[in-house]
Amino acid sequence: MQGWLDTLTFWHWFILGALLLTGETIGVARFLAGAGLAAVLVGLVLITGPAFAWPTQVFLFATFAVVFTLMQRKRSQALAQSASSTHIQDTAHLIGQTFVLDHSLPLGRGVLRVNGQTWHVHSAESLAPGQRIKVIGMEGSVLNVIPLRE
Repeated sequence: MQGWLDTLTFWHWFILGALLLTGETIGVARFLAGAGLAAVLVGLVLITGPAFAWPTQVFLFATFAVVFTLMQRKRSQALAQSASSTHIQDTAHLIGQTFVLDHSLPLGRGVLRVNGQTWHVHSAESLAPGQRIKVIGMEGSVLNVIPLRE
């Protein structure tokens, strides 16, 4: 086996990178992108730099894979926080608006569809279909609503 490892070239790393990135693309796992990019980078290092022995190549691959995977994880967490922040801002935008229920809210709990989005709502009383409601606040991601008397 060591004979084969002594003949590692940039093509081997490019092929490994392509396989790993393909696996990530088709959804086999959620961590292959970092390793795929690391393999491609090792291949680029071998093209532009001196030929390294296989232990050095494997060390570079492992180091790059860990760094890229951690960067990807940090980016995913930042995107999730951004989406959560946007959701809260959208909720804040709804406070003070009035809506007409298209279905009943038994026991004052249910969902409200606004512009294609579904929101959990809570009211102190049961509400009937066709009743006008006003959003008065929020608790977490639940809208607090009151019935409007006409």
